[in-house]
Amino acid sequence: MAVNVHQGYNQEDSLVMNRASMERGMFQFEHIRSYKAEVDNKETQDKRRKADDLVNFGKVLSKIGLVDCLDDDGFPYVGANLQSSDIVIGKCTESADHRIKLKHTERGKIQSPTLGDKFSSMHGQKGVLGFLESQEKFPFTIQGIVLDVVINPHAFPSRQTPAQLLEAALGKGIAFGGLKKYATPFSTP
Repeated sequence: MAVNVHQGYNQEDSLVMNRASMERGMFQFEHIRSYKAEVDNKETQDKRRKADDLVNFGKVLSKIGLVDCLDDDGFPYVGANLQSSDIVIGKCTESADHRIKLKHTERGKIQSPTLGDKFSSMHGQKGVLGFLESQEKFPFTIQGIVLDVVINPHAFPSRQTPAQLLEAALGKGIAFGGLKKYATPFSTP
């Protein structure tokens, strides 16, 4: 993320996002709930591991739910209408089924963000997607890393969210310093 003015498309509170990042799947959700699956690195490093315990992600039939909305990579495709019995992460091994399905009260649709969609950070910094820029025209760092989001610097004082800037500066400092820091505002270590 960068704080910068980008060709006038991110005036006031609007955002400019990298089109290539969006096509790779960034922000393709509508519901706030996150589903995750972990692969234990210790298992992959163990030389005595059985070949049938390799973790696979894919669209393989399951006894615990439907896999109709999954792509070949084991995740729902854009446009999928998910119901309560659908699998959202198709993770399995030969010896066990580790798939994750929606809770019985949930439904959803996987969709890609479009112009005019509203986004918000943890600090309440709201912004509307104003423009999708091609990766070739998007700002990049000295190391050649292409950014995903550009937000206007005038958005912070208008929304009174200086904590987001402080958190970003602290995170960058910690990343460059390589140190572990305690930064919660609620208690001391």
